[in-house]
Amino acid sequence: MITTQNAEQNMSAHIRSLVANSGVSKTFIYNAIGISRETFNSRLMNPYSFTYRDLLRMADALRLPVESLFPVAKPSVESTAE
Repeated sequence: MITTQNAEQNMSAHIRSLVANSGVSKTFIYNAIGISRETFNSRLMNPYSFTYRDLLRMADALRLPVESLFPVAKPSVESTAE
């Protein structure tokens, strides 16, 4: 998993990774969402601008549950031992 300091960059990298590993083209995905290539690329730069409808359609195009579009945050490990 790709991790960055910025949550937007982390989500963008996660979505890009899912798209790249899906075996379908970006063209297929943005057509399935119903947006232009420019809009898709713009929203990848700021993934929080995707609407929930966009995410549902993207997940459907990728044949994944919508929850998989969101990177799983790894909990920070803090020592509680005294």
